[in-house]
Amino acid sequence: MGAAADGHTRIVASLVAARADVRAADANGVRALTYAAHGGHRDSCACLLKSSADVNAASHAGETALMGAVLCGHLPTAELLAASGADVNAQSSTGHTPLLPAARKGNTGMVEWLLESKADVNAAAHDGTTALLNSAASGHEEVTSVLVGAKANVSRAHHSGLTAIILAAQAGQISAVERLIRANADVNASSRAGATALMYAALGGHVAVVQLLAEARAHVHARAGDGKTALDAASVSGHSEVVLLLSSLGGAEEET
Repeated sequence: MGAAADGHTRIVASLVAARADVRAADANGVRALTYAAHGGHRDSCACLLKSSADVNAASHAGETALMGAVLCGHLPTAELLAASGADVNAQSSTGHTPLLPAARKGNTGMVEWLLESKADVNAAAHDGTTALLNSAASGHEEVTSVLVGAKANVSRAHHSGLTAIILAAQAGQISAVERLIRANADVNASSRAGATALMYAALGGHVAVVQLLAEARAHVHARAGDGKTALDAASVSGHSEVVLLLSSLGGAEEET
């Protein structure tokens, strides 16, 4: 497996010719093909595949060779694996498909290729995480736009209740927030704690995002589970510009 991990294709070929078991796994259930894929060693992968390596074999954590290639950003290797029958919608033990880490890392080219290869844009991990939630939380506006364009569910929430627009607002991603609003994301959706996108934007001092959400009719008087408003969040965080903006929008009208 060391030869595969290091991309020594000639050694891999010699071992295969000597009848090494290409389907053997280490203590974690990881096989030579996955090690080669992690390193982006396309030729080593091709050699192993020609010798009947199982393209969809998974480790004890449920990771496949394709997941390894996608996670590490090796598109040519991922293309080879998919052409050899790798399942683009395979799930790890936590329910993550290859699309989720690609979105989290902001790899636009990989995300586009996976979608073209019929990856499920709305596949969710066991905790409710989707590719769109990953891109929004990680601040990758271009990937967020691509996913929304591919009909990602903009209302889907993590088990914590956080939606894409809340995560994008929290990260101050004005372009992503704007794109999500155009896709009819609910600007007043709230987390399990009762916090809205406006509250998170105010807490982070993201003035332009606060303005955009207000123009999209975000409720400036909404209160989270602890009774605090967006104005309270901005005040506590010392974001005076946001405080002035929310006050001008009537955010202080119901304060006592």
